[in-house]
Amino acid sequence: HTLFDYEVTKTEKDKELSKKDEKLNEAQKTEEDAKENDEKLKEQIKEIRDDWNERHKKLAIYIEHDELEKIETNTFNACLNLKNLNIGKKVSEIKPVFKGRNYRGTVNIDASNPYYTVENNILYKKNGDKKETLVAVLYDIQDTMNIISEVKKIGDDAFYGQLNIKSIVIPNGVETIGKSFTFCSNLKTIEIPKSVKTINENCFSDATNNLEKIIIHNSENSISGVPWGAVKGMKVVEWKE
Repeated sequence: HTLFDYEVTKTEKDKELSKKDEKLNEAQKTEEDAKENDEKLKEQIKEIRDDWNERHKKLAIYIEHDELEKIETNTFNACLNLKNLNIGKKVSEIKPVFKGRNYRGTVNIDASNPYYTVENNILYKKNGDKKETLVAVLYDIQDTMNIISEVKKIGDDAFYGQLNIKSIVIPNGVETIGKSFTFCSNLKTIEIPKSVKTINENCFSDATNNLEKIIIHNSENSISGVPWGAVKGMKVVEWKE
């Protein structure tokens, strides 16, 4: 081979290496752009609304973006294949009916989330380390349920659409009950402890029409709004000091 041949071969190899370098640089730039776009996407996704579920009906696992802050009503109610729903540390607002009556799958909350926690498939809002507010029961209650003694408040729609619940035990220590027992068509009896100070005037409305007995462990008319939306009216209310 002549020196000329060597120079040509070297030049061709240099060109090949140069092309490879260009491809590597392009790939790296594409990856960096993708990461940048992903970060922008994360920044944009602050809230998931109720129209989201229609486009994700076949979803099996959903991991929340780190920047997500709010989950709206009925977001996951159509996701009937849902197995795991992992909620991130910055989510500060979750509507109680965010899964509708979809009891499929397990909901997990990031351990470092300061606002919410899940225990025994029940969603609680925290006050420090305390499970202060019962936000939503995430499973289909059969017959009876006992609320844990740590709870101070039962939130609006906490038992929304629990069609199979028949009775509930509320511990002494609960102070506030919201519009919590709507569409509980088989709920028949409920006992309210002395610690309860307020009950939403529509607590037992909206098709909770088989309620036969509300036992209040307090002096008569000590809580306003009676009979709190009960279809059968005052005859189901029983005051017991």
